[in-house]
Amino acid sequence: MVLDYTCDLIYLIDMLVIKPRLRFMKGGISVVRRRRNTYQFLEEITSYLQKARDETLKNYLMSSGFKLDLIAMIPTDIIYMYSGPTPIWRLNKLTKIPSFWQLFDLLDNSFSSPSVIRVTRTLSYMIYIIHCNSCIYYLLSAWQAFGQIAYHENGKWYLNKWVYNNQGYLQNTIDSNIRIGIPSGNAYIRCFYFTAAVATSTGNNPAPTNVIEYVYMTCSWMMGVFVFALLLGQIRDIVSNANRTREEYRRQMDMALSECKRLGLPKELTNRVRDWFIYTWEQQKTLGTAESTLLISDEKKLIEKLPLKLQTDLALSVHYNTLSKVQLFQDCDRALLRDLVLKLRPVIFLPGDMICKKGDVGKEMYIVNQGVLQVVGGENNQTVFAELTQGSVFGEISLLAIGGNNRRTASIRAKGYTTLFVLAKEDLNDVIKYYPQAQALLKRKAA
Repeated sequence: MVLDYTCDLIYLIDMLVIKPRLRFMKGGISVVRRRRNTYQFLEEITSYLQKARDETLKNYLMSSGFKLDLIAMIPTDIIYMYSGPTPIWRLNKLTKIPSFWQLFDLLDNSFSSPSVIRVTRTLSYMIYIIHCNSCIYYLLSAWQAFGQIAYHENGKWYLNKWVYNNQGYLQNTIDSNIRIGIPSGNAYIRCFYFTAAVATSTGNNPAPTNVIEYVYMTCSWMMGVFVFALLLGQIRDIVSNANRTREEYRRQMDMALSECKRLGLPKELTNRVRDWFIYTWEQQKTLGTAESTLLISDEKKLIEKLPLKLQTDLALSVHYNTLSKVQLFQDCDRALLRDLVLKLRPVIFLPGDMICKKGDVGKEMYIVNQGVLQVVGGENNQTVFAELTQGSVFGEISLLAIGGNNRRTASIRAKGYTTLFVLAKEDLNDVIKYYPQAQALLKRKAA
């Protein structure tokens, strides 16, 4: 009973505190109850917050969930005073089951990797089904009498070993002639084990001896074959989807290394291919594709699936501060920068890769997102003049190609694994044609 009333307390908190605060959609607008700010005393703000609170409460009171919660809180336990502690009087608590489903839906939507939540939900379904089945098994055993009872068949007497054998019971002696059996956790575990063994068809189960037992065993086996197979299949799909990207990564790496071996490439080059796969996976949990001589992440493909406004907001949060610090783009219209950030694409370079060489025609601007670059020169590029770290920008003058300034003035090499964001000249031209004033400003700066 302690557990029962603890659950009742949880139900009451859920009904009075949590449910009235859940946000909902109204006319395409998310209505959420916000906390009041102590330092905001303006009447209109307080009125707005009060309105949001009242709307979430009103939405809950008008929902079917409130009616079910209200039924669950009816104090049917009062009947205990006349009948004693009888669990059947608490059947109204079953109306809280939709809250269980709602909880897992909220958790599923709250986590970025909800695989564990989904597996837990499916396992809880399995455990609950076995729990209900074990209760039925216990009732059938109590109806026939606990223990190894005798039954008569074909002129012979046999012991019915199918029913629960009453082990794990606590005996409470009232007087010398009356003893009451009190179910214990041990008894529940034994019934739960029997039901799980039947449902999973592990074998070595006692044979049924009458029609009721045959019906129970048949239903249990059917449940194990169909329901459990369905639930286990869901778990397999959840785990498979969670590991699908990793398996695809391994498959592509194996194919690439096999192709390197078939072509007879040097071991050093093969190791560089392997290193790129490993580094790309560790940093981005995805693989890239080849475009020209650059290795480009699939990040852009994923972002392109989002609405344009959301794409812009994501790109701005990542790139805007860095792009606005580029000297070439200072004093430019903010709208121009908003369009430019959508054109940035990530590129990964391995240790020792040459990003650009002195004298090459420059067609891109680079922003260092992660790693260290070296400005090199001299014989075989052995001399290091400077290092570029996170946030550094180079190649911006080459974008405009004015007065022959589109030639690289230095060679730049990746010191280690490096991730850059690249803005191509073609992308800049596509955007800047809609901003003639900014185009004139950029030409003056690049001249």
